[in-house]
Amino acid sequence: MADDSFPCETDKPKKRKIVGRKTDANKFARLSGHQIGEDCKCTRHKCFEVTNDEERQCLITSFNRLETKNLQDSFLSTLIQVENVARRRPRCKPKDDDDVPLNLKPKDKSYKYVIRLPRRGGVEEIDVCLKGFLAIFGIGHKRVRTIQTALKETGLPPQDMRGRHDNRPAKMSDDLTQQIKDHISSFKGRVSHYSRVKSKRVYLPQTLTITKMHSLFLEHYPAESVSYESYRKIFNDNFNVSFGHPRSDTCSICDECQAQLDSFAARIKADPGIKDTLEPEKVIVMQRMELHQRKADTFYNRKRAAKARAKKDSSLLAVAFDFHKELPIPNKTTNDIFYRRQLSLHSFNIHELAGENVYV
Repeated sequence: MADDSFPCETDKPKKRKIVGRKTDANKFARLSGHQIGEDCKCTRHKCFEVTNDEERQCLITSFNRLETKNLQDSFLSTLIQVENVARRRPRCKPKDDDDVPLNLKPKDKSYKYVIRLPRRGGVEEIDVCLKGFLAIFGIGHKRVRTIQTALKETGLPPQDMRGRHDNRPAKMSDDLTQQIKDHISSFKGRVSHYSRVKSKRVYLPQTLTITKMHSLFLEHYPAESVSYESYRKIFNDNFNVSFGHPRSDTCSICDECQAQLDSFAARIKADPGIKDTLEPEKVIVMQRMELHQRKADTFYNRKRAAKARAKKDSSLLAVAFDFHKELPIPNKTTNDIFYRRQLSLHSFNIHELAGENVYV
C-alpha cells in the first residue's frame, strides 16, 4: 500500500553511509597522514637508537587513528611535562657602553618530552628530545608550541576552535532552511512493503535524485540562491529517505527471535548475574527459532520434490503463489508526478514450477 506520509526529522537511520566529500576527505587526510621524520641524531637521548622501526611505526599508527585534532592534541599533551626552570644562564653579552644586558624575555618554563612503549610486560617511558618528538609523530614546532602554551596557562590541552565562531555573514537563515525542509517533505514517498515494522525509511521514485530535487527547488524558488551542498546537507541530516525500491524481504518470526536473543545478550553483558535467570527464556526462543527454520526447510524440500515430480509426470502440476511487487502508477518522469500521490499496483505472481511459466 502506498504511503505518502514523510518521516519526521527525528526518524534518522541507525547507520549512514560515509561518503567521501572533498572537504571531509581532506580533513581526514590531514589527521591520518602524519609520517615519521628524519633521525634527530641527538647525542643526549639518542632517540632513534633507543627505539626501533617497529616501535616508532606503532606510535605513528596509533596517533593517526585518533579521529579528531582535539584527541590528538590531548594525547600529545600527556607526553609533554611542564617544569619550572631549574637554572638560568645569561643568553647574551653586555653592551660595550655599559653593563646592562639586552632586554630579552626570560624563559619561564621548561618542557620535557617522553614516549611510552610496551616493553617487558609493562609500559616504559623513554625521554626524547624535541626534535625527536616532532619526528616520531610527524608534527611541526607550531603545534607543539600551541600545546605548551595551553598547558602552561590552563593545565589542559588546547581545543580546536575552528568553525565555532559566530561571525558567519553567509549563514543560511532559519526561514530558508525551513523552506528547503518543506520542499523535501512535499515529495511523495512510500514505505517498504516487507520491513515497515523494522524501518521507517521512506523511498522516493528511483528516477529522482538529490541533484534533481535541488534543481526543482531552484525552479520553484528562483529568487533563492541555495547551493547543492547546502541542500544535500539538509537532506542527509534531517530526513530518513532513500531512492528506488527497498531490497529487503525478511521473515518476521526470524527477526523477532533474533531481536530477543540480541536483547538477552545485551542484558547479560550489562549484568552477568542474571545469566542463569534468563537462560530458560533464551532456550525457549532458540527452540522456537530452530523449529521455525526446520519448518521452512521442510517447505522448500517439498517444493523441490514437487517440482521434480511435475517435470517427470506431465499429469502433475506444481504451482507457487506469491505477492510479487508493489509498483507505483503511472510510472512517469514528469516533475509534477514527484509531488503527487500515486496509485499502487499490487502484482500477484503465479509460477508454474515444472514449465518455468510465470503469470502475473
